[in-house]
Amino acid sequence: YVLQITEEDVDTFVNPKDSTIGAGTRNYRLSALNSFFDLCCARGYCLRSPAQPVRVKMHLLTHEQKEPKEMKTFTKTQLATLAQLEDPFWRAAVLLGYETGMRISDIATLERASLVPNKNELIVWTDKHDKRIVMPISKTLRTMLAELPKSDARFVFPDQARLMMDLKKRSTLSVYF
Repeated sequence: YVLQITEEDVDTFVNPKDSTIGAGTRNYRLSALNSFFDLCCARGYCLRSPAQPVRVKMHLLTHEQKEPKEMKTFTKTQLATLAQLEDPFWRAAVLLGYETGMRISDIATLERASLVPNKNELIVWTDKHDKRIVMPISKTLRTMLAELPKSDARFVFPDQARLMMDLKKRSTLSVYF
């Protein structure tokens, strides 16, 4: 079936006529297809990727479709509700995510050495870009992290870190949330 898909098929899916989908969704579609066909080529299912020459046709989009949409964060009420979760990991993860914008994978693999002594700062090396970032954190969050049980010398959340490091289980936390 892979051999029957043409560049025109990919282009029609990525750049549908008379569609209201924006540039972000179109880029996401193209990226997903590129990844899929790269895998197919690597496994020998096809000789070349029909998605490779396809581009998002920005000139066909309206100004509104080209502009990124503003993402809404949690409201104060929603945050307060989530902060009352009984599980210490989720309570801390919600606050960490809200204050710092960290991804669940970075939160789960947070190391104890990331907490800067005597300062309300957190230093992390992100999984996605392998980049060092220094972030201010509230005293509330720092206290919450300091009060967590220290069952592991390296990780703040050892059970969650193990899940993130297991390729077959790494999506577990996102699904749970």
